[in-house]
Parts: sequence; structure tokens; C-alpha cells
Amino acid sequence: AEISRLIISRLFRRRQGEDEFPFGTDREIATVRDGRRRFPHTVLGLMAAVSKASAENGISYLYASMEPALNRLIRRFALQLKPIGPLVEYHGYRQPHFMAVGELLQNIYRMQRDTWDLITHGGLYWPPPRKPQQGSHS
Repeated sequence: AEISRLIISRLFRRRQGEDEFPFGTDREIATVRDGRRRFPHTVLGLMAAVSKASAENGISYLYASMEPALNRLIRRFALQLKPIGPLVEYHGYRQPHFMAVGELLQNIYRMQRDTWDLITHGGLYWPPPRKPQQGSHS
């Protein structure tokens, strides 16, 4: 599945204090006046939706064309897609990436368990990777 449009709506970003952050804020979770909670890294919410949709639809591979700033942001959460081509000019600079969903989630599980818990809903959509059994020769 292609997930290149990991963009947060400009209207959504116009919420107080979020207008200068294209992918969410760098602040901690905060409660706004009306009691709604806002999550500081909105792109993780999008990745949680991608995880659920992939599980529900049998999607095994993800493709994304993203700008370098988004790639740097998602790497902070161990979301490391593999580049498959050069940086190109297309409505700004973008680079194509590709990854097997299982491999991506296994890396996240190993490197940053809290991110894995969030985007898999605690393993509901993608179970944790199995540990090799002792004495196994595989």
C-alpha cells in the first residue's frame, strides 16, 4: 500500500500552538480548554491507522514518498523505511521508501516498545515478534 500522504491538514495544524509544526508538535501531551487531549506527534496517529488498516486488509508492504523532514521525524520513533531511490523534486524534495510491514514493526518492537504499543494497539493489530525457541536450528 502506498502511504505517501502522511500530511496533517493545515486546518488541523491551526489549532493553538500547532501552526508552525507540519507534523504535530514537539511538546508533551496537553489538555486544551474544552478538555480534549491532543497528541504531540500526530503522525504517530496516522501510523497507528496505517498499522490497523494493513492488518485488516492483509497489506504486507508499504511504499512512501516523503520529504526529508518527515523521514527524520519518523526515525525518532524507530519508523525506519528503506530508501529505494534518489531524492527528487516533486512539490518539494521527496525520496521513495519501501518496507515489509512485519519487518518494520519488528524493528519498532525491538528499538522502541512504547511506539510499537501505540501503533499496534498493544499488539492487537500486529502481534509481537516470536522469539526463536531454544534448540531451534532455523
